[in-house]
Amino acid sequence: MTDRTKAKPKIVKIGGLAAKAGKGQDRWARNEYNKKINRTVEKAFDLLIAKWLRRLIRDCPVFGDVVAKPFIEEIKAVVPNWGFKLDLMEAVSHEYATGLSLSNIFAGPSKIPLKERQALLNRVNGTQVTIAAVFDLLTMQGDRHDENVYIKPNGNIQLIDNLDHAFVYPNSIFLPQTFLHERLYVSNGGMRNPRTKRKASFANGKYSRREWPKLRFDMRCYEDPSRPKRLPRGVFPCLDRIAKKGWQWVADSYGMPEMIAKMFTERAKIITQQGVRKALGLILRNKPHSPKTVDGAVVHEYSTGRKPYLLQHETFPPRPTCCDVVNMDSREDVQCHPELFMWEWKNL
Repeated sequence: MTDRTKAKPKIVKIGGLAAKAGKGQDRWARNEYNKKINRTVEKAFDLLIAKWLRRLIRDCPVFGDVVAKPFIEEIKAVVPNWGFKLDLMEAVSHEYATGLSLSNIFAGPSKIPLKERQALLNRVNGTQVTIAAVFDLLTMQGDRHDENVYIKPNGNIQLIDNLDHAFVYPNSIFLPQTFLHERLYVSNGGMRNPRTKRKASFANGKYSRREWPKLRFDMRCYEDPSRPKRLPRGVFPCLDRIAKKGWQWVADSYGMPEMIAKMFTERAKIITQQGVRKALGLILRNKPHSPKTVDGAVVHEYSTGRKPYLLQHETFPPRPTCCDVVNMDSREDVQCHPELFMWEWKNL
């Protein structure tokens, strides 16, 4: 515990701790716990990314409005229900996210009345959605699904789990043509490889519209068509400063390996020059391959036109926006409103 945690709750992520019921399992659980502590809590790359994000939030305070801030500090605690003691000299903790995740609000049977959910969608802070999209693109967030986006009663959003799969490849519900955005359109059952048209290994071939309300978080729903390069207030100055300082300054100031610093600086440059949508299109052309370790960090080389080795790294076809829905409580008859297009599964 620290003085900060007494003032405001924080979360310490220690990795999944499997539990087995029955006698004779305590030793197994303790061994598994120790393995996960050594492999997850103290792994160097999580600490590196946490340091990079802390520096980014310091340079660009606007991102601090939507990101659950990471902290790096000495942690002394006890794992609830297990009694195992934590005594770590350098561990990552996170600001406690308030509100509810999009998954809890809009997936499956919801305890929140339909009118309240619709009102919550209408209160979504569009500026923060755009900021979140810029953040996910800049830091190459690869796991921004609905469980990692929290929405507060006033419509503000907060992003959690910002260390896992970061600085590899963008994959976010805010960013069209990425895997997680495509999954909102067709559901897990309808996922196909956009090049081969083959079903994903986890797909059953059945499409569903039940995730369509979450398409309200597509960054395109909040952009000004007359000013496509416009960025939210506070975003342009900090990214422009990073781009002009250059990759060497980023490498020295953030403690990034050269390859990551160069790519990070280049993304800041094209976002400020081209706008978010064009920058996304340019970045999606480059596919990661040949992962290797540089200065203790796992980094990927990129090339244009190379076939990605994961479905999550594919670029999916452009889809129309669906910024408002009707029949939100229906499992299969959710419709975009106004009806901007006729949805035909055969065309997917």
